[in-house]
Amino acid sequence: MLPALMLLLVGCAAADRQNASNLRAGPDPGRWTFTADAPASMPANSATAERTRMDWLSAWMTEANACPGAWKVANRRVFPQRIVFDAQTDRIVYEVTCLSAT
Repeated sequence: MLPALMLLLVGCAAADRQNASNLRAGPDPGRWTFTADAPASMPANSATAERTRMDWLSAWMTEANACPGAWKVANRRVFPQRIVFDAQTDRIVYEVTCLSAT
């Protein structure tokens, strides 16, 4: 019973934007780096999980007041990370670019 409870808690933590992702300013003005975990419950190749990560990115961008006009994901890379409870957890790094408002 205890291992099942631990897996449930790990799954909940993986779905939490504050713990599973972050946004930081990129190397150049108008560029940002968004990093998100992709555990077994939210794999890197899942369209549903990717929508969730894009919602997280949008929330981070709004909170940071980044790219007030618009932005786009210029690049997305998946990095295999580690095995946790017999399941791989990947890290996804997105390069985000501000678009000029026209």
